[in-house]
Amino acid sequence: MVNTRPWMHHGHFPTLLDVVELYNLGNPSPVQKKYLGTPRDSLIPKVDPILKKLNLSKEEMSDLLAFIETLSTPTRRIMAPDLPK
Repeated sequence: MVNTRPWMHHGHFPTLLDVVELYNLGNPSPVQKKYLGTPRDSLIPKVDPILKKLNLSKEEMSDLLAFIETLSTPTRRIMAPDLPK
């Protein structure tokens, strides 16, 4: 898992720490004020009210990252077998 960077659908998070910090902040969405009240207003993402700040300490975030890293295996190159002709 840790070998699949960058993360998120747009690839804006180069490290898992960035992802954990985003969720620790409650997944805040950027508000582009210049689009408020315009036809593009509907493009501004809405944060789901179920998402709340996690309030994890630095130690808890470090522990979470250590756990996530245990879910990974080393990257291996798969060698294609020689197929009969």
